[in-house]
Amino acid sequence: MMQQTEMASEPRMNRICELLAKALLLEKARRVVDDRTASASAAPGPVKDESDDARLEALVALRGEVSPTSIREMLGWPRTRVYLAGHRLQVAGRIVAVGQTRSLVYRISPDRGARAVLN
Repeated sequence: MMQQTEMASEPRMNRICELLAKALLLEKARRVVDDRTASASAAPGPVKDESDDARLEALVALRGEVSPTSIREMLGWPRTRVYLAGHRLQVAGRIVAVGQTRSLVYRISPDRGARAVLN
């Protein structure tokens, strides 16, 4: 009977450890993005909501490519906020969206702001 209880608790402990590791990684990612945002906020930019855009751009630069779902998980933003910040950065030429719908990922633009924005 004791072995059965120990075996049942082992998968439970593994799951708890996995969840703790994920929470720690997400918190670390938030801190890194916040630190990079604070240092990048001094740079002038044509974007409207500088804090959201700078945080998203820092996250994309840190991860290389990132999906809207993982942005929502890491930054705790609603879907609309992710979309609006991503759209502003795309219009400014700072990031590019690759893929469609569920396979969409954001990447840093190769020309990063060199593109002229026309009305």
